[in-house]
Amino acid sequence: MEDVELASKFEAMHLKNSIKRHFDEAEPSDGNGICIDCGEEIPEARLKIDPGFRRCIACQTRRERKRG
Repeated sequence: MEDVELASKFEAMHLKNSIKRHFDEAEPSDGNGICIDCGEEIPEARLKIDPGFRRCIACQTRRERKRG
């Protein structure tokens, strides 16, 4: 197997695992518009993008930075 083909397969596997991990960690939304971390109201503009958001921008950013 060529190095390029092997690298491509590895990259595809890594992407698949990352997507699976993301959805495994996703929490279902109750749609109340309140951040599950800080308890503050999620801005209407953010909820217009996706009413299922469960975190305000600040808490989501902190969470993503922790996860690296």
